[in-house]
Amino acid sequence: MKEIIKNNKYRLLSIIVAFVYNFIASRPNSNLLMFISSLIFMLAITHINFDFLEVIESKSKIIFTLSIVSTFAAYLFEAIFSSSFYLNDMIVQNYSLSVVAFVFRFIYFISNIVLMFHILDLKKNKYLFFPIFNIFFSICLYIEVISFLIPVFLILEIIILIIIEYLEKKNENKKRFD
Repeated sequence: MKEIIKNNKYRLLSIIVAFVYNFIASRPNSNLLMFISSLIFMLAITHINFDFLEVIESKSKIIFTLSIVSTFAAYLFEAIFSSSFYLNDMIVQNYSLSVVAFVFRFIYFISNIVLMFHILDLKKNKYLFFPIFNIFFSICLYIEVISFLIPVFLILEIIILIIIEYLEKKNENKKRFD
């Protein structure tokens, strides 16, 4: 863990700078600045994952390629989503591009789960933090795309329907036992 942080201290610093830059540049007229900060974040995350795979001495070319390509593609879509309202609306309105973003983020999620099991197979349990952290990020990205594809009110209606069904079954079971 320490060698990854030592080797990547400048990349971690670039991630922090990208977050600050993203926060400062998040004004409506700063689309290019947002895109550049998102690309810096994407490249830093991709390089950290690349170094991480070298540190754990992974010999699997499939896991290596899948992890790097899926990370790059998922965060590239994130850079496009966060950079411009015009590009964001274009992707949301074009259903096929939304599905492509959905698929890439799902592949990113699956590749991190596979990477987690690969680390367990290599018996390097002290490095499990990185794939778990990436899985958390992929779930956040995944929820973002789902919220684009499915309207928020529909999601709330489904949640309320599930709660009502659960309460009705609970009352029905209670009446049965009484």
